[in-house]
Amino acid sequence: MDYNSQYLNYLNKFDTELNKALGFLKDIPPLLKESMTYAIIDGGKRIRPVLCFATADMLGIDLEEVNEFAVAVECIHSYSLVHDDLPAMDNDDFRRGKFSTHKKFGEAYGILAGDALLNFAFEYPLNKTNFNACDAKAMKILAECAGSKGMIAGQVLDLQNEKNSDVSEKILYDIYLNKTAKLLIAPLLIASVFANKKYFSELKNFGYHLGIMFQISDDILDVESNFDELG
Repeated sequence: MDYNSQYLNYLNKFDTELNKALGFLKDIPPLLKESMTYAIIDGGKRIRPVLCFATADMLGIDLEEVNEFAVAVECIHSYSLVHDDLPAMDNDDFRRGKFSTHKKFGEAYGILAGDALLNFAFEYPLNKTNFNACDAKAMKILAECAGSKGMIAGQVLDLQNEKNSDVSEKILYDIYLNKTAKLLIAPLLIASVFANKKYFSELKNFGYHLGIMFQISDDILDVESNFDELG
């Protein structure tokens, strides 16, 4: 199977699992469900969940083992974008060619939709049938990569240095590692956990370099591209 066909297979599998996950959002305020769904539906290339499925496939793991974590990592990614777009952060009115969540629903609901997606990222895997030690280890990886030792640390460093005209290479790489690479590393290591941590260090190294490359490319596009191309 060629790359595009395999990618679409993973993408379709993720869309199916995401729709199933959104069905868990019962007995919550309708506006909250609408804003959460708006923030995560039509969400770009789904790089992180696709990486989770592809790594599981490579390691010979049943993809059903990582379904919930594929959704979880995308929930965290989506929540981070919702909060990034807020006036206190990047103050962006558009995301992926449509109004950002806070522009669509108001700033307060943007904050709450992001908060809810973050919490749901951990709630959903906890509903797995036969939740086991591997699931607990996977959740620990997700929490560390997304939290104060990971993505949020990178966002803080980014904010602290965004107006500095002279940023050292070390600081720049610390920002890239934490803000971007950690959430690309997470789905790789989560899959590895279900294969008794096979290729764990190699996958971590791969995720690091992928994240650095991804963020450098993104920074170049921010300068050289336009709204029609980026949305």
